[in-house]
Amino acid sequence: MLSKSRILYNLISNGCKNIRFFSIPLPNEDICIQVSETDKIIGSVGKMECHKQPLSLHRAFSVFLFDENKKLLLQKRSQKKVTFPGVWSNTCCSHPLYNDKEINENGNIGVKLAASRRMGQELGLWNINENNFEVAGKFLYKAVMDDVWGEYELDYSLLLKCFNGTHLCNINKNEVDEIKLVNYNELQDMIRNGEPFSPWFLLFNNQGYVKKWFDDLDTNTISTNPNTIYKL
Repeated sequence: MLSKSRILYNLISNGCKNIRFFSIPLPNEDICIQVSETDKIIGSVGKMECHKQPLSLHRAFSVFLFDENKKLLLQKRSQKKVTFPGVWSNTCCSHPLYNDKEINENGNIGVKLAASRRMGQELGLWNINENNFEVAGKFLYKAVMDDVWGEYELDYSLLLKCFNGTHLCNINKNEVDEIKLVNYNELQDMIRNGEPFSPWFLLFNNQGYVKKWFDDLDTNTISTNPNTIYKL
């Protein structure tokens, strides 16, 4: 029997360009946005399914929050996480959902609304205005954790700069074990000393994007293109 991904591939290859594929989610499961490598929406896919082998490419976001002292807020992912538990990563990583608000692509508002929602759910930072997030680019990557789980994401990098409310963080222990503010040199020391980090964060770092965004704080610019899809 053909897999759903192979059926979809065959349909697209045979000229069915506008078809959307919808998986059947588990009860109360978040529904993610399945996309092509050019960020075209294909359909919907349950959160658990898109993180199981074979992985389904879906839209995601990664927030990089810099405080008023130009330090980056890191989170250590909860040990309860299904994928890559107990590792350090950027401020917040999650997915816009397949609903009317978060599927909205006008000005990237759907992804920004999703980021605002998750900053509250994970870190207790509620009511962050979605317009404060700046898109620094879209990043395509795949990270396999084991024979079952992994990540395959079209990841919007969202910068939140000069944020002066990190003292208000109230972390959700189901999502986050701890948080930490670091400057660029402190971050590199953590990596050199063997602190575990998420694979996507290491890709951002090792390919120079994290350094660019730290440096951009001095000029209040973003040196990466918000409309470009970068392959990590």
